[in-house]
Amino acid sequence: MPLFGFTSSMSRYQKPLKTKEIKKIVSRVSILTLDRKEEELVENEIDKARGSDGKISLRQIEEVLRRLFSKKQISRSDKKKLMEHFEDYFNKKFGDST
Repeated sequence: MPLFGFTSSMSRYQKPLKTKEIKKIVSRVSILTLDRKEEELVENEIDKARGSDGKISLRQIEEVLRRLFSKKQISRSDKKKLMEHFEDYFNKKFGDST
């Protein structure tokens, strides 16, 4: 257990993730409990966290969602469901979550 902060088992390896894919994953159709404001907030925060090359890691996505949850901007269940959707996307697109 780390002395400070949170240690994630999520991959640090960045993979390309287009804005339109972020929007598809975060869509209220996929995450029924998100309202329009929350959906746009999550999309924008993940989009901002991507590097200038359009790449992001699952760990970075997890950090964005954890921060939004800690600020009470999304619920615990939304955070969990969103992370599951991003992990599933990375697994299908890249063959694993690394």
